[in-house]
Amino acid sequence: MNDLQKKLVKPKRSKLKPVLDLRRCQLEKLAMQLKLVRDNEKAYHSVCQRMAILAEAHRNRLPIPISVTFQGETLVYYFNWKTRETVIKSFVVIANSKGMSYAELSKKHQEMVSSSYSY
Repeated sequence: MNDLQKKLVKPKRSKLKPVLDLRRCQLEKLAMQLKLVRDNEKAYHSVCQRMAILAEAHRNRLPIPISVTFQGETLVYYFNWKTRETVIKSFVVIANSKGMSYAELSKKHQEMVSSSYSY
């Protein structure tokens, strides 16, 4: 008789992948910030506008532009839209390090974009 009774089965929880790419991390941070600035209308609209721009760029899968300025000259480096936040942050740390030149930075950027190694 016991073998005929149905066992109660727990419903499986869906697994949530961690958010790692830069834009989604920024959107989560802005969502938390939005809760804090509900009283200040100007700050609230500023955060909403930034969220709308990020969400639209993410929806359209636009590349992530990172601008770097050396000696008054600005260059823009582009990363894939799915690039993780840690990779972008490590590139910014490398760009801000002393003694870095455009040639070295371009070489590092090409290395980061072309390899699957996580920085």
